[in-house]
Amino acid sequence: MKNRNNSRTCRVIQIFLVIIIPCVAQAQSTRPAADPVTVAETKAMRERRYADAEKILVDAIQAAEQTEPESPRLAGYLKRLAQLLLMKDQFTEAVTLWQRALEIDRRALGPRDMNVANDLTSIASLLRTRGRNDEAEQLLTQALEITDLNASHFGSAKDAEAAAIVFVTLGDLYVSEQRWTEAEPLLLEGKKLCDLLRNPAGACERIAHNLGEVYRAEGKAADADHSASDPGAFPAEVASLNEEGKRYLAEGMYPQAEDVYKRAISWIQKNPQPTFPDLYSVELNSLGQALEKQRRNDEAERNYLSAIEWKESTAGPKPPASLGIQYFDFSYLLNLYRTEGRLADLDPVVSRVLETQQRFLDPQNAGIAQTLLTLANLYKEQGDKDEKWYAEAVPIAEHALGIQQKNLGPDHPLLLPALYSYAEILAKVHEDAKAAEVRARMSAIRKKVQQGRGN
Repeated sequence: MKNRNNSRTCRVIQIFLVIIIPCVAQAQSTRPAADPVTVAETKAMRERRYADAEKILVDAIQAAEQTEPESPRLAGYLKRLAQLLLMKDQFTEAVTLWQRALEIDRRALGPRDMNVANDLTSIASLLRTRGRNDEAEQLLTQALEITDLNASHFGSAKDAEAAAIVFVTLGDLYVSEQRWTEAEPLLLEGKKLCDLLRNPAGACERIAHNLGEVYRAEGKAADADHSASDPGAFPAEVASLNEEGKRYLAEGMYPQAEDVYKRAISWIQKNPQPTFPDLYSVELNSLGQALEKQRRNDEAERNYLSAIEWKESTAGPKPPASLGIQYFDFSYLLNLYRTEGRLADLDPVVSRVLETQQRFLDPQNAGIAQTLLTLANLYKEQGDKDEKWYAEAVPIAEHALGIQQKNLGPDHPLLLPALYSYAEILAKVHEDAKAAEVRARMSAIRKKVQQGRGN
């Protein structure tokens, strides 16, 4: 995993160079002449002469099969014809053409070429429209492997865009199946690439929405609001400072990032934002990240704790006070304490938040269930060192699941995160039969979701 992360870091640097120095590549090569077949087909399509466009491509394919049967040019014609057939709802024929193009590209360009990854992603996207997610996932996994193999030597912005689409498409598939922990890292990788591209693909537009779905499911309300909301939801002053801070963090300029986030916090203190009540805690966490990068963990911890305590201080029995305490993001403290071997220190923080929620919220509130689940997972992780914590986690996970079942019903897809945690905890206490029942229930829910998409 470490090697894969390093290779992806190299990829981001390489993409940056490809995008900011395009003139170097242009100076070293001349632009190829436009393909007359593509020009003629494009003209026919623009003029809505679809039968003519199809004939142009069919004739070109037949000619290429005689003169250059293993060429990327032939593969390109096949893919263009597949797109045209999709317009006529000839799905099976279109997929067959695209699969044929994939095999040609593999032989002509090599199995690790990014054009092959692009082909795999395109076919996977077609299969998903028919609810064939298992087949699509297999193809996307192959595309992801090719992307990682090319991590340190992308040759063009087109390759970078293809890589971004792989991450986004596979992440989107996992979101549709409520596989949140698998979706998040892929979407974040895709976002890094999309942010570097001058004209990102349309697939990049769904990243913010999908990340918002992931964060909400994980109980990270502030991150969900930050990611899924329109950029205008942030005051312009804070949005500008955040962009500057992210850039400094990415470039390893941590003291500069610290200064920027402190300025953002100061601005919010002078200009309270009632329409975005979590903004203050978001900036405190961002400042904590900049401090943690400088190994100033004590100061980072104080900021993470302050972000939680500030939300608690807004507690009340009625909206908007009751809304502000429904979800808490413990991930920053959790990661810090985990690296320092201090997981037990998070227990009183989560327990205190839970008491606050139980005092002001309805017992069946989903926010309470999420905090219970956080506590159960914390005990499960502590149990890896002291098994007594496994037993402590079981009733808490059952309580969380009970709330969610009452709110959602017995087979709602949003039950999957709670069911997953519950099954893992049951396995830790060697209740294997019960864990198997829970996993079977999860499989039934996923199958029902897939069947629903196919209808």
